[in-house]
Amino acid sequence: SRDADALAALDRLYLAAGMYDELVEILRRRIEISQDPDEQTELQFRRGAVFADALADLDAAHTCYQTVLNQESRNRRALEAVEGIFFRRDDWKQLFETYEKMVDVADGDDELADVYAHMARIAADALSDDERASDLWARVLDIRGEDPQALAALAELHTRRERWEDLVEVIERQVSAAPTE
Repeated sequence: SRDADALAALDRLYLAAGMYDELVEILRRRIEISQDPDEQTELQFRRGAVFADALADLDAAHTCYQTVLNQESRNRRALEAVEGIFFRRDDWKQLFETYEKMVDVADGDDELADVYAHMARIAADALSDDERASDLWARVLDIRGEDPQALAALAELHTRRERWEDLVEVIERQVSAAPTE
């Protein structure tokens, strides 16, 4: 339509001129009149990025990405975008919940182990949930085998909780996993 063409032209002009307040408004109008769900999603991502990066409005950016997630709850790009927002805000509870969703979209074991490791660190350091952190590090070890980082983190958790038998077991695993001269 002529409206769509005119809005797309304004979009390009505002972007080129760095007129970001006007740009997010034009993007909103483009989303409203678009009949194509893929185009709407793409415009939401652009709008979110302008809010987050150019206007430093993380609430508005989050709303854009949440709109995408409301349509497609496991949209990987949107999850990664909200991950960045919660990280910048030190919102550890929401970040943890985002990683729980990312477990479902992890691409292979290595990435899955990374997600569990992020969750374990947040559980231990920010949420004071050592029990959950231990379980998550155990999942990392199930995937990666005797991963030195995971074993070290578990050793630290057992020490903090004075779980001496568990600590002995972890240290034995560290010793047997250590390269021999």
